[in-house]
Amino acid sequence: MGDKTSGTKGFHHPVVGDLTLSYETLRVADDPAQALVVHTAEPGSASAESLRLLLDRTADEPAEDTASGNRAGHVAPPRPRG
Repeated sequence: MGDKTSGTKGFHHPVVGDLTLSYETLRVADDPAQALVVHTAEPGSASAESLRLLLDRTADEPAEDTASGNRAGHVAPPRPRG
């Protein structure tokens, strides 16, 4: 892998609101048009908690029908944390 860039970036998610995530971009030396970008939240931060809420929310969703792109069945609401 060639050059690597990093920093923080803000996002707004319609369900959990604002997120601040760190990122690292790794480029393939032989093909700089290809890159792997990894975003992470600081452990214990509000952004980490928001990502956990999204994970909890999607954990109960049925698998996507890849042929049609539709989700089948009922989607459960987010579970309360406790």
